[in-house]
Amino acid sequence: VSSDAYAYAWGNHAPRVHPTYGLLSYVAQTNYWTNSLDVSAQTDVGTPTDCAAATPANCNSASAVFSRYAGAAEADTLGDDDAAALEGVQSATAGTATGSYTVSCYLASGTLTDYTLKVVTDGTGGGTCTGTDLSATYARKTCTPTAVGGAPTYVYGQLLVGDAVGDTGTILVSECQLEKATVAGPPIVCSASACATVVDQHLKPSTGYPTTSGRVQLTYTPWATSATVRCLFDTIASNNGVRLCTAADNTLVLTLGDGSATGTTTSGALTWTGGTAYVLEFDWGGGTAFVRKDGALVASTVTGAKVPTAHAANVGIGQVIGGTSSANGWVKVLSVGGR
Repeated sequence: VSSDAYAYAWGNHAPRVHPTYGLLSYVAQTNYWTNSLDVSAQTDVGTPTDCAAATPANCNSASAVFSRYAGAAEADTLGDDDAAALEGVQSATAGTATGSYTVSCYLASGTLTDYTLKVVTDGTGGGTCTGTDLSATYARKTCTPTAVGGAPTYVYGQLLVGDAVGDTGTILVSECQLEKATVAGPPIVCSASACATVVDQHLKPSTGYPTTSGRVQLTYTPWATSATVRCLFDTIASNNGVRLCTAADNTLVLTLGDGSATGTTTSGALTWTGGTAYVLEFDWGGGTAFVRKDGALVASTVTGAKVPTAHAANVGIGQVIGGTSSANGWVKVLSVGGR
């Protein structure tokens, strides 16, 4: 695992672990940027001076974010030598679906600090994002323009050198992605075809977990700032157990089940900022339930809360057991015990 919170093993259910934040649990993703580490195998926009052209020395010219995954030197130099046009590379098409798309690349400066990211379609929407802030340190740059509409026959992501026609020079490029999403998700390294992951699954036995009363404390670090259903901890099976999720309105919801029915204890709308670690705690027992965020009480039920008598055989960490709702972030369980 690297210091920037990315792990170097991707694949279905492959654990991605950060030493501080814990397990990364994320929904299913597809990266439509094929050969995402290799500029030489991507489709040219114009005639860039990349390693597919007459400058093979520009291939694997510098080490970068994914060096442990691809080798000691896997960043490519991408150049524009045409003062009459912006040049660069583009992804494979994401198909014909309408909706929001996000393009992202890990970039560093070469002779230029300027870049352009685009979502290109023959439907409506899409658009351009530019930047002028590249440095010698690799940083992930993203672009989520206007949602694609109409009847597109293609949707591409593009990376262009410079931010205006007339710019010439080079930038350094590591991994790129095109996703049908409103934010750039965790990296998925692709080869010659679009690659996908299924929803992460992190299960552990519930042996010894308290039932009729108990307390759970965990940290949750959202991947991005976005309102969505994010499930952090789940032991419910056959209406019995406990579950903690955020809802699409940014509330925090504790669900308790007693084997015959479930009930909820719900907070008001809360702030969830991407990259910020929150300490969450919930406890239950005797018909009461309490939920705290960073030490502050945010939700409570003082009478009538359901009293669990059992848990599922395996606890879902950062997910609903057997479902597709995930934490969309990191979860680290700090303690599970008696109240």
